[in-house]
Amino acid sequence: MRKIKQDTKKNVIRVIMFIMSIVMILSFVILPLAMDVAAEEDNTAVSAAIEKAKDGTDLNLIKKISVSGGTLNSADYGALCGYPNTEIIELAGCETEDGVIPENALQSRNQLQYISLPKNTVTIGARAFSGNRVLLKISIPSTLRNIGDYAFEG
Repeated sequence: MRKIKQDTKKNVIRVIMFIMSIVMILSFVILPLAMDVAAEEDNTAVSAAIEKAKDGTDLNLIKKISVSGGTLNSADYGALCGYPNTEIIELAGCETEDGVIPENALQSRNQLQYISLPKNTVTIGARAFSGNRVLLKISIPSTLRNIGDYAFEG
């Protein structure tokens, strides 16, 4: 009888350890996938809102950025480049300054797979998205009229 109780106790401990291991593994897999940064303009530059949204988060864990208001300028595109492993950038809820995505705006983003362009985009500057080797999809607004040289090269 004593042997059975000890075996049962060992099995319960094994099950608990197994469950804890699964939870730890899932937290390392799911947590980085769930990390997003969302920024809305509140009478400040969009880049300032993006900086405020960081809130101490490890920038390598950010997979998705969504900007839902304001007007993007060159500095804002520079701020977006500060997230090295971003896979998704949603800008359709905001506008870009003068309808122009500047030259070299989001080039050589190693992980970028999808981007939605600002709703008032008229021109994409030269080399704006060049070097994005894994870029699979771009949502382009109907306002787009000009695409600069080598905008999507590589």
